[in-house]
Amino acid sequence: KAPNKNIQYDEIAKLIDKEIYKGYALYPINYVCADILTDSERFSSHYTDAEHDEAIEYFDQQCEKFEGDIPLQRKMLMQIYANPVSMRKASQFLNKIFESFFCVNTQFSEYNFKKLCVFL
Repeated sequence: KAPNKNIQYDEIAKLIDKEIYKGYALYPINYVCADILTDSERFSSHYTDAEHDEAIEYFDQQCEKFEGDIPLQRKMLMQIYANPVSMRKASQFLNKIFESFFCVNTQFSEYNFKKLCVFL
């Protein structure tokens, strides 16, 4: 039985997204937001106290422009900034899984895409 092509396309799209996220430049504000949203200091080595305070000030200023549910809008704005950090971590995790599966260092060459498509 042939694999469902839609599933294959979805998986390939996820891999392409993952490669795009790998190319994102992450800045201190991205890490600050990731920590605030998870109520942690997991990424605190990526920013200084001053950068943390600057990020908070930036979000305070942005929220002054909002109307309606300010806490929700603030959270949504911070999620936009934190998402690349989450995707980078997910990408690193998936690379480890694929490397284990393919038993090679997978940089998703054309050959590895073909291997993945055959597997799917």
